[in-house]
Amino acid sequence: MQLFASGKRNHLVRDYQSAADCLSESCALLSKHYGETAIECGEPLLIYGKSLLELARLESGVIEDGLKGGIAACPTDSQFLSVHPSILSKTR
Repeated sequence: MQLFASGKRNHLVRDYQSAADCLSESCALLSKHYGETAIECGEPLLIYGKSLLELARLESGVIEDGLKGGIAACPTDSQFLSVHPSILSKTR
């Protein structure tokens, strides 16, 4: 339980690497004792998965790079049509 508590705390303070390490070991011990599909493994596995997801997001940078332009970078329909008026004649 000490490993699970440490992992949960680390996840809450956004130290995802430490959380993943503690929760990995905690999940292994709990599944060995109770079985992989036991209800006691549910919360540790959930938080472990969330920690791994956050680690992947931080390490890849894909999500941040995609959001740099934001929604404002995408043209609206009226902006697109004002730049390309030939589209109006093709659709009619």
